[in-house]
Amino acid sequence: MSDQIVLFGAADFAAIAFTYFSEASPYQVAAFTVHREHRQADEFMGRPLVDFETLTATHPPDRYAMYVAVGQSKLNKTRARVYHLAKDAGYRLVSYVHPSVQIWSNTTIGDNVFVFDHCTVQPFSTIGDDAILWCGCDIGHNAVIGKHCFVAGQAVVSGHSSLGDYTYLGVNATVRDRVAVAADNMIGAGALIMRNTKPRQVFAPARSQAEKMDSYRLFGLEEAPADGEGA
Repeated sequence: MSDQIVLFGAADFAAIAFTYFSEASPYQVAAFTVHREHRQADEFMGRPLVDFETLTATHPPDRYAMYVAVGQSKLNKTRARVYHLAKDAGYRLVSYVHPSVQIWSNTTIGDNVFVFDHCTVQPFSTIGDDAILWCGCDIGHNAVIGKHCFVAGQAVVSGHSSLGDYTYLGVNATVRDRVAVAADNMIGAGALIMRNTKPRQVFAPARSQAEKMDSYRLFGLEEAPADGEGA
């Protein structure tokens, strides 16, 4: 199968995925693609940027594979929609696993998955199609990550737990062992999920509030001198 791929997307995640594929994978990025209505240039990251509507003519699926480099927009629904369009057009959707990540023989990974550097993916786990695991997240043994999920940096899905399809798990959030998170959940940064959830629930931990005392008073510091003073 070809090692030439096309990346769908022309925003931050597409640029990040391009870097990872180019510098730490056997794949070569030949072009980028977006829907015609969103294409604002002829190139992106030094590669051609072409209309998705004509992609099968310029970069046919028998010669090029694809990765859909779209983030968590609209609870991952945007990425999922393009994922299905690409498959319907005949493209093989590749997955990316950073070389720093150990994948065990009994771990199952779907297509169009992106596993960033320094994630931990323990034995007997399952990563569903079109999921994104950001840097440093921890997927416990026998855990299941559903299709079209997004697991943000440093988040933890403990052993024998699961995330339902389309769920977003925020930075530093934790799902306790043997907990089933339902589909379409939005779990904010730092949340701790201790019991099973229901579909379409939102978990938003309280935000830290600034203290009335400023940091200079807290540490007994003098006011910083103005520029040019006290030199």
